[in-house]
Amino acid sequence: MTFVKTIIKISQEYLTLENIQFNQIDRRLKTSLKRLNYITDNSSISIPYEQLNKEIVFSEIIKLLEKFNITYVLSDNVKKELQSFTNESEN
Repeated sequence: MTFVKTIIKISQEYLTLENIQFNQIDRRLKTSLKRLNYITDNSSISIPYEQLNKEIVFSEIIKLLEKFNITYVLSDNVKKELQSFTNESEN
């Protein structure tokens, strides 16, 4: 059995979870994602955000993935965003 990690990507308007089979995830996770107004195409889940709440949305997604034991990797652009969050909070 091949294990595929969920990849977290970011664009101007969405945080996207790729390589995640929506029809196979826990219904409690689906309920939590509903609160974030997700959009799905069954192999990815996109969560909209605004610049003002991007850090909060991202943090919520990470907590959910960890809570439901979903292994993930961060894309390079997400790593840069996280570094930006860290730098802003330190200043």
